[in-house]
Amino acid sequence: MDRRLHILHLNDGHSLIELLVVVAVLGVCLAAGSVVMAGYLGTQQARGAAQSLQAAAATAQVGVLWNQNASEVRYDSGRVSVSQDGANGMGALDVSTASVAVSTNLARWLHGAGVSVTFGQGFASPDGGGSVYFQVLESKYRVTVRPESGLTVRSVVEPLP
Repeated sequence: MDRRLHILHLNDGHSLIELLVVVAVLGVCLAAGSVVMAGYLGTQQARGAAQSLQAAAATAQVGVLWNQNASEVRYDSGRVSVSQDGANGMGALDVSTASVAVSTNLARWLHGAGVSVTFGQGFASPDGGGSVYFQVLESKYRVTVRPESGLTVRSVVEPLP
Protein backbone atom coordinates (compact mmCIF):
# COMPACT_ATOMS: atom_id res chain seq x y z
CA MET A 1 0.00 0.00 0.00
CA ASP A 2 1.20 3.44 -0.85
CA ARG A 3 2.29 5.43 2.23
CA ARG A 4 0.25 8.52 1.20
CA LEU A 5 -2.96 6.48 0.90
CA HIS A 6 -2.37 4.95 4.31
CA ILE A 7 -2.00 8.41 5.97
CA LEU A 8 -5.14 9.69 4.25
CA HIS A 9 -7.06 6.65 5.42
CA LEU A 10 -6.16 7.37 9.07
CA ASN A 11 -7.51 10.97 8.90
CA ASP A 12 -11.11 10.30 7.88
CA GLY A 13 -12.56 12.78 10.44
CA HIS A 14 -14.31 12.60 13.79
CA SER A 15 -16.86 10.06 14.87
CA LEU A 16 -20.43 10.97 15.77
CA ILE A 17 -19.76 10.23 19.43
CA GLU A 18 -16.82 12.64 19.52
CA LEU A 19 -18.93 15.39 17.98
CA LEU A 20 -21.76 14.74 20.45
CA VAL A 21 -19.33 14.97 23.38
CA VAL A 22 -18.02 18.31 22.12
CA VAL A 23 -21.56 19.67 21.64
CA ALA A 24 -22.56 18.46 25.14
CA VAL A 25 -19.52 20.16 26.72
CA LEU A 26 -20.32 23.40 24.89
CA GLY A 27 -23.94 23.18 26.06
CA VAL A 28 -22.88 22.78 29.69
CA CYS A 29 -20.51 25.76 29.38
CA LEU A 30 -23.23 27.93 27.84
CA ALA A 31 -25.76 26.93 30.50
CA ALA A 32 -23.35 27.71 33.33
CA GLY A 33 -22.42 31.03 31.74
CA SER A 34 -26.05 32.06 31.28
CA VAL A 35 -26.81 31.39 34.97
CA VAL A 36 -23.86 33.54 36.04
CA MET A 37 -24.84 36.28 33.56
CA ALA A 38 -28.46 36.30 34.77
CA GLY A 39 -27.27 36.75 38.36
CA TYR A 40 -24.93 39.56 37.32
CA LEU A 41 -27.66 41.35 35.37
CA GLY A 42 -30.04 40.97 38.30
CA THR A 43 -27.48 42.53 40.62
CA GLN A 44 -26.99 45.44 38.23
CA GLN A 45 -30.73 46.04 37.86
CA ALA A 46 -31.36 45.99 41.61
CA ARG A 47 -28.40 48.29 42.24
CA GLY A 48 -29.48 50.65 39.45
CA ALA A 49 -32.99 50.97 40.86
CA ALA A 50 -31.57 51.63 44.33
CA GLN A 51 -29.21 54.28 42.95
CA SER A 52 -32.08 55.96 41.13
CA LEU A 53 -34.19 56.11 44.27
CA GLN A 54 -31.27 57.40 46.33
CA ALA A 55 -30.56 60.17 43.78
CA ALA A 56 -34.25 61.09 43.66
CA ALA A 57 -34.34 61.29 47.46
CA ALA A 58 -31.38 63.69 47.39
CA THR A 59 -33.22 65.81 44.80
CA ALA A 60 -36.34 65.83 46.99
CA GLN A 61 -34.30 66.88 50.03
CA VAL A 62 -32.74 69.78 48.13
CA GLY A 63 -36.22 70.80 46.99
CA VAL A 64 -37.51 70.78 50.57
CA LEU A 65 -34.59 72.85 51.82
CA TRP A 66 -34.83 75.23 48.85
CA ASN A 67 -38.59 75.79 48.91
CA GLN A 68 -39.53 74.86 52.49
CA ASN A 69 -42.31 72.66 51.06
CA ALA A 70 -42.93 68.92 50.99
CA SER A 71 -41.48 66.64 48.30
CA GLU A 72 -42.50 63.13 47.36
CA VAL A 73 -40.28 60.45 45.83
CA ARG A 74 -42.14 57.68 44.06
CA TYR A 75 -40.82 54.47 42.49
CA ASP A 76 -43.35 52.50 40.45
CA SER A 77 -42.96 50.04 37.56
CA GLY A 78 -39.53 51.14 36.43
CA ARG A 79 -40.05 54.88 36.89
CA VAL A 80 -38.80 57.14 39.62
CA SER A 81 -40.34 60.56 40.08
CA VAL A 82 -40.03 63.49 42.43
CA SER A 83 -42.89 65.92 42.88
CA GLN A 84 -42.81 69.00 45.05
CA ASP A 85 -45.52 71.14 46.58
CA GLY A 86 -45.38 74.65 45.16
CA ALA A 87 -42.09 74.08 43.37
CA ASN A 88 -40.52 77.48 42.83
CA GLY A 89 -37.49 77.08 40.62
CA MET A 90 -37.26 73.30 41.15
CA GLY A 91 -38.77 71.24 38.36
CA ALA A 92 -40.29 67.81 38.83
CA LEU A 93 -38.17 64.75 38.08
CA ASP A 94 -39.63 61.79 36.17
CA VAL A 95 -37.15 59.29 34.70
CA SER A 96 -37.13 55.64 33.77
CA THR A 97 -34.95 53.19 35.64
CA ALA A 98 -34.69 49.44 36.12
CA SER A 99 -38.03 47.76 36.71
CA VAL A 100 -37.48 45.43 39.66
CA ALA A 101 -39.45 44.04 42.57
CA VAL A 102 -39.69 46.58 45.37
CA SER A 103 -40.74 46.30 49.00
CA THR A 104 -40.41 48.29 52.20
CA ASN A 105 -40.47 47.69 55.92
CA LEU A 106 -42.98 50.56 56.39
CA ALA A 107 -46.56 49.96 55.28
CA ARG A 108 -47.22 53.69 54.85
CA TRP A 109 -44.55 53.83 52.11
CA LEU A 110 -46.30 51.18 50.00
CA HIS A 111 -48.10 52.54 46.97
CA GLY A 112 -49.59 50.12 44.44
CA ALA A 113 -46.72 48.14 42.95
CA GLY A 114 -44.14 50.63 44.23
CA VAL A 115 -43.22 52.91 47.09
CA SER A 116 -43.72 56.55 47.93
CA VAL A 117 -41.63 58.48 50.48
CA THR A 118 -42.61 62.02 51.48
CA PHE A 119 -39.97 64.48 52.68
CA GLY A 120 -41.07 67.56 54.57
CA GLN A 121 -40.38 70.08 57.28
CA GLY A 122 -37.32 72.28 57.19
CA PHE A 123 -34.98 69.36 57.80
CA ALA A 124 -35.84 67.47 54.61
CA SER A 125 -36.54 64.30 56.54
CA PRO A 126 -39.46 61.90 56.18
CA ASP A 127 -41.98 61.13 58.89
CA GLY A 128 -39.83 58.39 60.39
CA GLY A 129 -37.04 56.30 58.93
CA GLY A 130 -37.29 53.05 57.06
CA SER A 131 -35.84 51.00 54.24
CA VAL A 132 -36.81 50.32 50.63
CA TYR A 133 -35.68 47.00 49.13
CA PHE A 134 -35.02 46.32 45.43
CA GLN A 135 -34.68 42.69 44.41
CA VAL A 136 -33.99 40.67 41.27
CA LEU A 137 -33.46 36.93 41.71
CA GLU A 138 -31.12 36.62 44.72
CA SER A 139 -29.73 40.16 44.44
CA LYS A 140 -31.23 42.61 46.90
CA TYR A 141 -30.29 46.22 47.61
CA ARG A 142 -31.59 48.41 50.41
CA VAL A 143 -31.94 52.18 50.56
CA THR A 144 -32.23 53.28 54.18
CA VAL A 145 -33.75 56.68 54.93
CA ARG A 146 -32.72 58.09 58.29
CA PRO A 147 -35.52 59.78 60.25
CA GLU A 148 -33.40 62.50 61.85
CA SER A 149 -31.66 63.85 58.75
CA GLY A 150 -33.48 62.21 55.86
CA LEU A 151 -30.11 61.13 54.47
CA THR A 152 -30.17 57.93 52.46
CA VAL A 153 -27.71 55.05 52.55
CA ARG A 154 -27.59 52.38 49.82
CA SER A 155 -26.25 48.95 50.68
CA VAL A 156 -26.37 45.41 49.39
CA VAL A 157 -28.38 42.96 51.46
CA GLU A 158 -26.39 39.81 51.98
CA PRO A 159 -28.30 36.53 51.54
CA LEU A 160 -29.00 34.53 54.65
CA PRO A 161 -26.61 31.59 55.20
